Amino acid sequence: MDLKYVPVVERSRTFFIDIDGIIFEQRDRWPDVEIADPIKALLPGVKRRLAEWHMRGDRIILMTARPWPYRQTTEWQLRKAGLMYHELLMGLPTGQRILINDCKPGEEESVPMAVAVNLKRDQGMEGVEL
Repeated sequence: MDLKYVPVVERSRTFFIDIDGIIFEQRDRWPDVEIADPIKALLPGVKRRLAEWHMRGDRIILMTARPWPYRQTTEWQLRKAGLMYHELLMGLPTGQRILINDCKPGEEESVPMAVAVNLKRDQGMEGVEL
């Protein structure tokens, strides 16, 4: 992977990224998650995107509905896949995730500080440009 160092942007961003269906292929049963090979389950473009954002100075927070007993397995899978991130939130509900943030004042109008991107399940991050 040819990644170049990118200097930290003036205002870095924070990415909240779901694990199953976005980083790794979705599994329908928790025991299937535990035995999944993270290299085979890793979706296209994920490793590169996370590395680019991390190197640019953005903060990466991974989130999942996986129960707490799967934390050690999840951390191992993320390490084995070589993924860069800062924090891991476990045990979230499986319902919608809603980000609420303010708008910063701009020269002519306010600047939205929240962005939402919904990807198709198991599509990966190829072509995702943020």
